[in-house]
Amino acid sequence: MKMESMMVPKTDATMMRCVCNACASYTDCMQGGVMGVFCSTGSAGDCAMMEIEECMCSDCMNEKEFSLDGKMYCKIGPAEMKKMSN
Repeated sequence: MKMESMMVPKTDATMMRCVCNACASYTDCMQGGVMGVFCSTGSAGDCAMMEIEECMCSDCMNEKEFSLDGKMYCKIGPAEMKKMSN
């Protein structure tokens, strides 16, 4: 078996589990662009705060479901999940 990198999908299911909009680092700018699921979509670009006040990524069900081990996706970009394949 080998490890394959895959992106977290941005679907209705991942949007419902997303905690991005509850995070202290989620800004009005992000809300205006209806942003979220940064582990899927990546950086918030100009909307991202220079200094992250708090990171809730580790509390997110998407983080757990896709076995992610990162944080601050709104600032650093999308996560990749690892999938075992034959």
